[in-house]
Parts: sequence; C-alpha cells; structure tokens
Amino acid sequence: MPLRPIDKIQPGMRTASPVTDEAGMLLLAQGVTLTAESLDLLRKRRVTAVEVVETGPATDSPKVVQELPANIEAELEHAFGPQAGHPVMKAILDAALDRVRTRRGGRP
Repeated sequence: MPLRPIDKIQPGMRTASPVTDEAGMLLLAQGVTLTAESLDLLRKRRVTAVEVVETGPATDSPKVVQELPANIEAELEHAFGPQAGHPVMKAILDAALDRVRTRRGGRP
C-alpha cells in the first residue's frame, strides 16, 4: 500500500486505511481526520508511516499519496522480527516485501 512517512503528515489529512501499532492493535480507523494529538499518539506508538488521503486544491477529489519511506523493508523486517520464524508470519512478511519491491519497480 502507498504510505507517507509520519513526519510528512499534517493535521487535517485523513487515514486511507486502518492504522495499527507493531502488535497489530488498532489505533485509528479508516477515514479518521488526523489531528496534532493523534499524530503524537502514532509517534508514541512507534508508527512510522500511514496511508493517507489528501484533498487536491483544484478538484477536491481524494487521492492516495504514493510515497514510500526509504527504509520500509527494514521497518517490515523489524516489525515481523519476533514472529519471522512462524511459517505463516514469514509468508506474510515475504508477501509484504514482494509488494514493496514490486511497487518500487514501477508496477501499479
């Protein structure tokens, strides 16, 4: 999924998908308008990137931000680290890494 680094997110943007912490706990639902307080919460819970929807100035139609943090692969490996030995979790990690690498290669 397209993600935007937390330090590039501004209050007023909306979440394009649910936001969870490293343990998988739901922090924010899809469609929540982000505030300074919610961004502080995400930083405290070590969330580094969020999929957001922005409103374009000319059209007011939502668009998903297509920016990936440079270190997304390391972030995924860190997040899955303790569970990477489990076959199902390893398959999920491998699929996520493949998705990130495919997106970087230019495929939609």
